[in-house]
Amino acid sequence: IGLLVVLATFAVYAPSIGYDFIYLDDDKYIVENPVVSGGFSMAAVKTAWTESTESYWAPLLWMSFMVDIELFGMEPWGFHLVNVLLFSMNAGLLYGLVRSWTGRTGVALAVALLWALHPARVESVAWVVERKDVLSGLFILLGIGAYVEGHRGNLRHGLTLAWLCMAIGGMVKQIVIVMPAVMLLLDVWPLERTNWNRV
Repeated sequence: IGLLVVLATFAVYAPSIGYDFIYLDDDKYIVENPVVSGGFSMAAVKTAWTESTESYWAPLLWMSFMVDIELFGMEPWGFHLVNVLLFSMNAGLLYGLVRSWTGRTGVALAVALLWALHPARVESVAWVVERKDVLSGLFILLGIGAYVEGHRGNLRHGLTLAWLCMAIGGMVKQIVIVMPAVMLLLDVWPLERTNWNRV
């Protein structure tokens, strides 16, 4: 069922693979960005890690775009394909997490599909620069999954992995700073380590 969630999400967003760059930010972040547009090189990687390109420190985001250029050149379809693949993986991962936490396939399927197919998600997938959403989202989902499984005793060093995912995700988009608050909510449910009154 998780694989079906991935495939359904991919099918819904696949038309965006044929889109062009959106010249709102895609040109500044990718096409005209000297750190990214030359592809993968040691000088570009060093700049990505040491400078705030476009007033935004996100070395893993820039490096992901560099890899795209190495694989697809400056063809927009390649960037869109990677966004669709990452988002589809996130939908499958969300299904797996909710299924693990609730033990209920129908609930997990409903949550994953509602999230994946909601119109608010279109921007994150169809706009190349919003790779920061889908890539940081991957690390958020991996991190909260590791947190829960670590507390349940199913994953050795799960808590360390959760914090590592937060640090890595922060190298894509700083919104991952909300993870400690999410972890607190996970302590209420599904971990039941505390309750709403104590929170």
